[in-house]
Amino acid sequence: MTLRFSVVDFLNARPLTWGLLHEPPPGVSVSRDAPSACATKLASGEADVGLIPSIECQRIPGLSVVGGLGIAASSEVPRAGKTTASRPSSVIRSRPGARPSW
Repeated sequence: MTLRFSVVDFLNARPLTWGLLHEPPPGVSVSRDAPSACATKLASGEADVGLIPSIECQRIPGLSVVGGLGIAASSEVPRAGKTTASRPSSVIRSRPGARPSW
């Protein structure tokens, strides 16, 4: 039997996922998914273990929380999406319909 993990491949999750993503143990399959896909896979039974947003623990019946594991901070975390450009902002254009993530 294979234990199916659904994890996010985000930098802040790396302490929890590094080993699974690089050297999964025998009998473990790992899929890299968006947080919403991790939750969907858990809810549908496509995954046995998932790294999901905490609110999903309330939304999905029958889940068990693994204590002692999680992604958290003891204070405010600066926004990670800062970007720099080698061109002046006057020549940088966005995709049609693109919206800021904040």
